[in-house]
Formats: sequence, C-alpha cells, structure tokens
Amino acid sequence: MRLDPHRAASLLDRLYRTAILITRDAHEAEDLVQDTYELILRRPRELRGDSELHYMRAAMRRRHVDRHRESCRRVPVIGLEHAPEVCSRAGEEPGRRAEQAEVLAAIRSLPEIHRDVLVATYVSGLTYSEAAAALGVKRGTVMSRVFRARQALVAALDGVPVTA
Repeated sequence: MRLDPHRAASLLDRLYRTAILITRDAHEAEDLVQDTYELILRRPRELRGDSELHYMRAAMRRRHVDRHRESCRRVPVIGLEHAPEVCSRAGEEPGRRAEQAEVLAAIRSLPEIHRDVLVATYVSGLTYSEAAAALGVKRGTVMSRVFRARQALVAALDGVPVTA
C-alpha cells in the first residue's frame, strides 16, 4: 500500500499531539512534525501495514532521535566577546599550552586538502555528510581525506615533512 499524501495530511493533529508528548515543547513539536512530513512526502513510500498513523509516528520518533544526535554533535558557537582568553591562565600547565601550540602549528603546516577536512570534522564538529556538503565533495571522499589527514598530522608532529 502506498502512502497517500492527503490521508497523511489528515493525521496532522494526532501527530502534533504525539510530538508534544515527545518534545514537551510546542514550538519544537511543530518543527518536528514539519520535518517529518518534509522527509516522508519528499518521495513516495510503500507501507507494509494498514496504518499510516503508526508509520508516521515511527518516522517522527526516528527524526526526533536524529535531531537530538545532531544537536549533541554541534559545537556551540561563542561570540568573540565571550571567547576565553588565549594567554596562559594561573595554574595551567605550560607544557599543555606548548603541546596545543605544536598541534595547531602542525595543522597549519598540512596541505590545504588535509587541513580543510580536519577543520571541518574535528574543529567545526561536522559529520562526514555535512562536511561533504560544505566542501562540495562526496561523503566517501571526506572519509578517505580524514584518514589521510590524520596520518599526515601524526607525521607532521613526528617531524616528518608532509606532502599532498
């Protein structure tokens, strides 16, 4: 049985009530229902059972979990006026600051192709898919570049000259 968009639209109120129970926030519930409808109605779906409501609720629960995981992976953005000072703080180990500076210098010395994926994935906190979209390449390309970039970073930290 194929999911009928008109019948799926008639389930809006019931899905919204379910979304409020899941999120406990009316605004987030609206966003969750809209995301679910956008995801499901983007392409035709074949249903195995008779209940479109159960299918839509399950899809909405999965979307909620995905949204939560995405938000946990995001690195919080801090304005420059609220950013911590770069200088050494009282009680901080000077050796640790030196190691951090060494790692940053090694990242700067990497070829651009390696530096971009490291910054996108490890510094910005993007997933491989998000980094691929940002860099305009395929996900597999990002994965292989991250692998090679980590090897190049280790080599740079060991003092071995790195080439692209």
